[in-house]
Amino acid sequence: MDVFLARQPIFDSEQKVSAYEILYRSGLVNNFDGIDGDEASREVIFNTFQTFGIENLTNAKPVFINFTESLINDETATLFSKDLLVVEILEDVLPSEQVIENSKSLKEMGYKIALDDFIYKPEYEELIELADIVKIDFLLSDKEEIKRLSRDLKKRNIELLAEKVETREDFEYAKKLGFSLFQGFFFSKPEIVISKRYSQLKLLACNWLAK
Repeated sequence: MDVFLARQPIFDSEQKVSAYEILYRSGLVNNFDGIDGDEASREVIFNTFQTFGIENLTNAKPVFINFTESLINDETATLFSKDLLVVEILEDVLPSEQVIENSKSLKEMGYKIALDDFIYKPEYEELIELADIVKIDFLLSDKEEIKRLSRDLKKRNIELLAEKVETREDFEYAKKLGFSLFQGFFFSKPEIVISKRYSQLKLLACNWLAK
């Protein structure tokens, strides 16, 4: 059975690959098909670390993976290396007491926390304080809003990631504002990668033979 993922590189200011975002795909059509968010994220996590293997998929560079509220609260992240996994909290995750507490625990264990599609709301203050990286959408926000957000976040020593960077003008503007990470079609579209999923029986056999 074929397994699909999409990977999109994240670059530094010198346009060198720093990390990858791994995205759910159900086939060769390069867009999200609307599957349940929890299921999509679980598939991405399992296939990234088990089916493909992080060494093959990203040459052991860190991966940004979307985390829903359920995945934050069920401690899924703790099954994987803190040095390779960046917990990207989706913009629709409500900052409940449980989400905050579990995010604090992940932070204390050494996991990096990223906030996706960031738009400031006062109720997200506690999550902002925990964030290592904030992703600002250059298609969603205008230049003045990006400037204001970046200025405020830099005061908190948060690393800024410009996403959906479509033009060199966007790239240069982001660098001028102090962004250090960049992602978007200007650099690279998500690339679909394919692997074979082993059956549970085959996995058990492989594990037994490895002993």
